[in-house]
Order: sequence, then C-alpha cells, then structure tokens
Amino acid sequence: MSIASAAREWNLAQAKARNAQEERDDRARQLREIEGIIDQVEARNLQEQGAVTTSLFDEIACLAPRVAAPVPAAVWRARTAERLHDALLRWQGTLLDMHCGNRLDYADRFD
Repeated sequence: MSIASAAREWNLAQAKARNAQEERDDRARQLREIEGIIDQVEARNLQEQGAVTTSLFDEIACLAPRVAAPVPAAVWRARTAERLHDALLRWQGTLLDMHCGNRLDYADRFD
C-alpha cells in the first residue's frame, strides 16, 4: 500500500465516521424534539388543562417534516391532552423502533 492510497483510505474512513456521527446526532435531535412536545402536553395534564391548543398542533406540524416517522393520525384527531399524550408516545415509540432495531425484539415495548 502506498502512502497516497493510505491517505485516501484515511480520508474515506474519516468521512464515513463524520457521516455516522451526523446521523446519530440527527436521530437524537428528532427524539429530543418529540420529547419536548410530550413534556408540554404532560405539563398541560398536570395543570388540568385538558383542551389541546392549536398552537401545540402548529408545533407538531412544524416538527413533522424533521422527523423520520410520519405523524400518526391519532395525533391529529386528539382533542384532549390525555389522548394527545398517548398518541405522541406512540409516535415516539415508532421513531425509536426505526432508530433502534433491537427494540423490535421486545413485545412489550409500547406498554
């Protein structure tokens, strides 16, 4: 192996490592953003504000294109914070299934 081919191999390995890190960072960002919405809904539940505001749906609509898993229809149908919370947890679970394939081995992952 020549120095030039070793340098090319090194550069390729660095690029692959950079891409892998960017993908991990993006997956973590998606999960954090869904978690942020879930936290807002949980706060509404704790304050006993059962109605869901249009601004919350607007936030979800803005988030949807930035997340790999499609928003479940149950999210858009939810009219109470409790139902929205359940639908968001399912969305989060679907995203986790996409990003962490080993989760599929557990039948109770949505319990």
